[in-house]
This record gives sequence, C-alpha cells and structure tokens, in this order.
Amino acid sequence: MLLLDLAVLPVNSFTFRQWEALMTRNGANRDAPFFPHATLRQTEYGDRFRYATLVQPRVTLWQTDNLGYRNAEPYPSQERPCFVTLGDSNIVGSSFDQPETLASALQRLSGCRAYNAAAPNSIQRYFYQPTFRANPPRFLVVGGIAGHFYDDGGLALYDVSGRVWAIEPAPPWYLRLLAGAISWIAPESMRAQAWVLDEIMERRALANFLRARSGMTDLPPPPVAARHSEFRNVGAPGTEGGTAWRWHGTARHPNVTAPSVMSDCPAALLETIDPATRQILCRFATLMRALAAAVRAEGTELIFYLQPSSDRLLAPAAALLRTEGIRIIDFPPTREFIFGMDFDWYWAADDSHWHPRAAELAARLIQAVAEGQPIEPLVDAERPRVIEDMRNIRSR
Repeated sequence: MLLLDLAVLPVNSFTFRQWEALMTRNGANRDAPFFPHATLRQTEYGDRFRYATLVQPRVTLWQTDNLGYRNAEPYPSQERPCFVTLGDSNIVGSSFDQPETLASALQRLSGCRAYNAAAPNSIQRYFYQPTFRANPPRFLVVGGIAGHFYDDGGLALYDVSGRVWAIEPAPPWYLRLLAGAISWIAPESMRAQAWVLDEIMERRALANFLRARSGMTDLPPPPVAARHSEFRNVGAPGTEGGTAWRWHGTARHPNVTAPSVMSDCPAALLETIDPATRQILCRFATLMRALAAAVRAEGTELIFYLQPSSDRLLAPAAALLRTEGIRIIDFPPTREFIFGMDFDWYWAADDSHWHPRAAELAARLIQAVAEGQPIEPLVDAERPRVIEDMRNIRSR
C-alpha cells in the first residue's frame, strides 16, 4: 500500500495533515494548489500525540473546488464576493474542519460570500488566476507573519542577483507544460528544478502586473541579495538580549542597499529597529503599497492581516503600512487577552498554527475594518477557557 501511494496515487495519505496530503506534487508547480474536487476526512492528533492529557483526536473535513482551493462551492462568476483570503497554512486552516477556516468564519459573520484562496504562493496565484481577474472581490485579505517581511511579504519578486523578475506577456504555455511534465515524471532531483522554473515564471508575471497596475516605474531593489534560507537570527547591536533578523549576502552576491526606499521611509517609526531590519521593513511597506494600488485598480481594497508574531517587528510594520494608507489589522495587542496565558501554547492549535477561536475573532476584526468601524474590545466571556482548551493544544 505504501509503494502504491508513493508511486501511483495522487493523494499522499501518509502525511500528518491534509495540507500536505492534498497538495499537488511539489506544491507550487501546478495551476491548482490542491487536487480539485477532492474530499478528505482525516483524524488529527497533532504533534503532542504522545501526551495523552493534551490529545483530543478530532475528525476534520477538507473539501476543494474546481480550482483546487479549499472551498465547498466554486468561485462565483456572477455575484461579487466580499472577501478573498490569501496566506499560508495559517489562513487555509491546515488542520481546521471546513467550517472553522477564516473564510468560513467571515462568510458566516458578514452574510456575504468569502472565498478561501490560501495556498503556497497564494499572492502569485491570485494574480495569475483569470477567474479572480474576471470577478474581483470587494476586499482582498492578505495574511502575513514576520518572516514574510523578508521575502517581499510573500511576493518573492527577486532572483538571487537582486534583479526584479519581469516578463511580457504571461509565461508561455509550453514552458508551463514542460515544468509540469518534469514535475510528474522526472526523478526527485529534477523535480525541484521544475518547481523553480514554474515559480520564476509566476514571479515574473506578478512583478509585471504590479508595475502596470500600481503606476510604479520600477519596484524597489532588495536590501541584500540573499535567499530566504540564508537568514540568521543574530543579536541586534545595542540591545540587551534582543534579536534581529539579518540578511546575509554571499561572496558572489554581496549585501546591497536601497537608499531610495530608505529616504521615503519614516525613520521615526523605526527608531528602535536595527538598520538592517529597518531597511527590509521599509521595502516591505513599499511593495505592499504597490500591491494595494494594483488591486485598487480593479476595485478591490487590500486588508493586511498581521498574524501573531514578533511584537518587535509587527508594531513598526503596522505603523508603516498605515502611513501607506493600507487597511491593517494589528493582532498582537489583543493576543494576550485571547489566549489568556503563555502565548506559545495557544498560537498553533491542531497543527494549523492557529486556534479555531482565533479565526472567529480575526473574522470579527476583519469585518470591522472592512466596514470602517472601530474594533470593539473583547469581553471576558470570549476568552478561551484554559482548562478545556488545553486539551486542544498543539505546538508549532
């Protein structure tokens, strides 16, 4: 059975989450992020399954639509949806039951259609998918964490030399066909190259789209020419026990600066951040401005949802995005109230990196921002009960 699953069956049922089981081969190299028209029920135990007092097995349902996104119904062709949610496994709800996802919670709360388009490379896919272009939503909710600040907020528009990808028009069909064929029939060592080829084409198409729609003649250069995997968590100069993410260049691609971006960046908002991180955050805000302008040209408003992450980075990042006129939800001020105790216990529940209660509360915050209303304080009755919720906890 194992050999049959690995060699023949498209769905990998031996993974610990449906996110991996339903993901198309090598994740990012197919037009559909997950296998379309799929229904999968799986019992979730989480990575604390060895601790009997912390485990509460639960059966979760995953359903995908015709585009391969996690929705029970297809994307509407006539009625304009209110929300489309983009992000990673946190937003898709990798181990949530279908009704527990952020999009499902938004739809229940607003009474208007919300579509879950979270997936690997979800921002690139959104601009590459003609279905979304034909009927854009009222609001595009982009979920991000601190780590996304270092790869252009998930846009990942640059190659390792620091050049912006650009291509006119969209990548030719035969290159995508070649990449897809390699990913299915080639040895594993070559599949990675097919994934890179397909991802490069998606990045080029997105960079070109942002240029055309945002009015920017060019996008800001990266602060350094290094890949995401080359981050190092090092002590920040002049801080006591603090850490700062730094980009590390290589001998071939040394660190480079972006003075044009820095000159437009409000330094007062970032005075507590070390220079290297400050530069990255400024460029991140500039790219988000381009993204907001691009979707606004289609009549869509961008809502950036900062998922719980490092306070040291999120607070100035939120301030920067607000100066760019972007609707922003800064989740950390409410997180201690929501989770009630050591935050590390409650961030990642049921291997989805999120507690289902947080999705409900996030939907309320997003709905309030979309309607231009102030975010109302949470009441104590909405706080998760520690003893009961402890049985649902999974570590990150």
